[in-house]
Amino acid sequence: MPSVLNTVVALAGVLVVVGALTAGFGLYEQATNTCTPGSSLHITHLQPNETVEDTHQQDFENLSADQQTALRDELPVNDSVRVEETGSYDGIINTVVTYQDERYYIGRIEHSDCSPDNRSYLVIGGGAMLVGSFGAAFVIAIRASRW
Repeated sequence: MPSVLNTVVALAGVLVVVGALTAGFGLYEQATNTCTPGSSLHITHLQPNETVEDTHQQDFENLSADQQTALRDELPVNDSVRVEETGSYDGIINTVVTYQDERYYIGRIEHSDCSPDNRSYLVIGGGAMLVGSFGAAFVIAIRASRW
């Protein structure tokens, strides 16, 4: 029987340590807020018969000078390209632009380097510490009752 109790104590200790590390990481992520969300431009070359729902149609010549300059640096593309977004692209997001008899869809992609949800680290870590603490308390209670 003591080997089972020793195993429970070891598992409880591991749960407490892993839980503390996990919860600590969650607290660190929440406190430092090192996330850098942003967006990028996504330019996709459309096939002749391809359509994109809920978009504006625009000829390249009808764009503003800033928009033309910004797109001229990126077009033509063979398939698709992701470009860092600048203010020059304002007004042409979600637009199909015709350039040199080819059509390109201009869209936006939101991206972030943040962890999916740092609160889950707190919950999982806290739960592991709680289970480990209960396991250790259980073993201590059993051993104390034997004295």
